[in-house]
Parts: sequence; structure tokens; C-alpha cells
Amino acid sequence: MRYSIVAVALAIILIPFHTAQAQQRVFFTPPLVTAPVMPHPPTIDGLVKPEEWAGAGAMSGLILLGGQSEPKTQTEIWVGYDDEQLYIGAIMHDPEPDKIKSEATVRDGLVCEDDCLQLFFDPSDTGDKYIHLAINPAGTRYDALDHDSTVDYRWEVKTATVESGWSAELTLPFEGAIAPSPGAVWGFAAGRFVPHMDEKSCSTRILRDFHEFESLGKLMFMPQSASMKMATMGVRSLGENTAVLAVKNNSAATFTGKANVRLIAPTSYGDYYGAEKISITPGKTETVRVPYRIAQDGANLVQFSLTDAEGRTISRTPPYPVMLPPVGMALGDLETALAGALRVWSVLDESAFKQESGEQLTELLEQWWTLNDRYRTQRRGMTTDELAQLEAELLSVTADAHQFREQLDAHIQTHTAGLQIHAIPVLADPDTTPGASRPFTLARLHAARNSRAAMQLVMAPFSRRPRAE
Repeated sequence: MRYSIVAVALAIILIPFHTAQAQQRVFFTPPLVTAPVMPHPPTIDGLVKPEEWAGAGAMSGLILLGGQSEPKTQTEIWVGYDDEQLYIGAIMHDPEPDKIKSEATVRDGLVCEDDCLQLFFDPSDTGDKYIHLAINPAGTRYDALDHDSTVDYRWEVKTATVESGWSAELTLPFEGAIAPSPGAVWGFAAGRFVPHMDEKSCSTRILRDFHEFESLGKLMFMPQSASMKMATMGVRSLGENTAVLAVKNNSAATFTGKANVRLIAPTSYGDYYGAEKISITPGKTETVRVPYRIAQDGANLVQFSLTDAEGRTISRTPPYPVMLPPVGMALGDLETALAGALRVWSVLDESAFKQESGEQLTELLEQWWTLNDRYRTQRRGMTTDELAQLEAELLSVTADAHQFREQLDAHIQTHTAGLQIHAIPVLADPDTTPGASRPFTLARLHAARNSRAAMQLVMAPFSRRPRAE
């Protein structure tokens, strides 16, 4: 019989499993968008013209509710302000524009059940109350303080139908026509609902509902500043990756700072931090390449930020998910299943069944070895599809390992009638000095030996001091 499996099996049993099997870690740093002063206010007609919004700050793309992936429908948003008003422009792209829903026609009606853009503001940034605004493609408005829609605000909106979906432009007058002071921060989030896809996306990490105002991002008013938008995160594969950020200098002086990346992996072992120094002349937009490394498969989160020369954060994207097939977890599950099967097989009596099952176990271990070697040596160059294929193969072998374990358990259940247990008392005396008094009672070990050559040691009684007279 081939007992070559023992060497491989010992590696599984005796070496701790090194495969990460952690769930996605809790991580949340609020996204931050900077609103610069717009030298020329845009014409509010619903059409977001690049030349009119050139002086605004662009927001990065949205993420789906739950934070587990990005939406199929892309949303572009710009923000800016002047002495009297806040301006917001948005383009809602839709691959199926003929399915866009726009039925509400009455203010404060069922706007949020249509295709809609929703905005949430907390001007005090305290989390006590928030202003909720929503618009549908027809330009029908909804406004509320928290959930109280009887409260109406002074704001105007125009919408338009565009080839790729619909667009909107909004003006929100400041109270008393007094703009926030430079550096002021509001709680802020932008959300979108696409009914025909049942898709909800947001500019911040919302887990269940748009109204989780404790998870609002931030809106900072900076007259002369830079803004950042994430253009692409690259291929998002294991190993080295490169993201591209668009950074615009909205000030009259050269902007110097850093473009930063933070990656949170399934375990802290795979975390990554990096930064690229940048210098941008006034009024220019530069593309900045930011390298980052994905060391672990499974659920990763990547967030980019922009800091100025003083180290102050002036822009931060949402935490973007990078969901790679969890091959490491599948490999760990297979190792656990094989280790359990090996332990049961090792106590079987020598028999034709043990020899036959040993051959099956050897085959399973050889499959594990091949898949494990492929994962360890090739994973850095694997595409997402290749990782998914490897995960599927691991799951298949794991199912075979569980079935094999069930066969072993069934054999033991039907072949234990003649099992004999022999108890051998063993006296353990820690004091070897003849005639010396013993402060402890003697410990007695019962060594139980069965016909499968497995030993169980039971200590009775536990050592204890004699009672004082």
C-alpha cells in the first residue's frame, strides 16, 4: 500500500493553516468632496456643458448600497459655489434609457420611486438633522427635513434628456445669501435609484438605506483649492496595479501635495498604503498614476485621497470594493476537510478497506498539492476568470473530501461491534524520596488502549492539598 501520503498529510495536520479565512473587515473613512468657488455661474437649463462646469469640483463614481460592488449605471456629479448659491450638476448614464421611469409630477410626491437623484445635506455636520432633496427626470422635486416633507426649501432644478440617460442642474441659495466660510464642512451624500435595475448607489458607504445619515460623507467649501476624481483603478488583479486619478488645480497658485492610496485587505497582512507627490500649475488638470498592490484575494477595499502641502485632506473617494474570487478561503476549506478525513483514516484497523480508502485519500491529497502549488506560484498573474476557475476546482475537490469523510464515518459505525477497551492504571508519584511526606495526593492516570492503537489519557483525581487539621 502507498503510505507516501503520510509525509504530505503531516504537513496539513501539523503546520497551521496559513490561508486567510477572515470576513471583510470593518472600515469606514467618510468620503470628502471639495466645492471650489466658480468664477462664472453655469446656465441652469439641465444640460451639463463642460465649459460651464470647468470651474467646479468633480466627484468620483458612486458605489452600490452595501459597499460590495460598483453600479452598472455610472453617475457623474460636479459641485461648486459662489457668494450666494451652491451649484450641483449631474449626468445619470443609463444603458437602457428607454426604461427610465419618471411618473411623479407633484412636488413631494413619489419622486423617490422613479429614477431619481437624491441629495442629503447636514450643514451643521453634527448628525442631528439632515436636508433631503430628490428629483426625477421630469424635474419633479421632493424636499424634506429628515422625513418631514411638509418642509419646503428654496431651490431650483432643471433636467434634460441626453443620449446616454438624463441630466440635471440645481441651484441652492444660501441662507441670507451668505456663503459658508472657507474651510467649512457639511455632511453630504449623493444617491441614485434606477428602478428598472433595482439599483441604488451612493457617494458614501451606505449599508441598507439612503437615510443612514450617520454614514454621510463630507462637503468642504474651499475658494482656492484642488479637486480629485478617480478615473480608473486599473485591472484590479492580484499583485501590482495602477490607478489613474484626475487632479485639477482650481487655485491661482501652484498646487503641491500628495495623491494617496489605502487598501484594506481581508487581513491586516495584505494592507497597503502608498503616496505619490504631485505639483500642478494653476488652472490645469493632470492625470496622476498611483500604484497599489493587492496581496490577498477575497474582499478588498481601496480608497484614494488628496492632501495638500500641509497634510490636510481636501478630497477623498468612497471606499471602492475589489472583490476577487476567494481562492485562499476555498483552499483553507479543502485543507480542513482533508485533515479531518486523514485523522479518521489514521485510526482505522489494518484491513482491505483501509488500504483501498488510503488510495482514495492519496488521490485527494495529490489533487490538493497540485491546486495548492498552482495557487502559490501563479496567483499573482491570474486574471479574475482564472481565479474563479481555480476556486471552482477547489470546491469540487472539497466536496469529494467531504464525501470521502462520510464513507469513513459510515465504515466506523458499522464495524465497531468487536471493539475492546483495556484500561491500564498507572501510578504517578512525583516524590521519589523514600519515607518523605507527600503534600499532595497521588495522581492516577488511566491509559485506555483500544484495538485501533489510539490512546486516551485521563487524570483522576486532580492534585489537591490535604485539608488542614
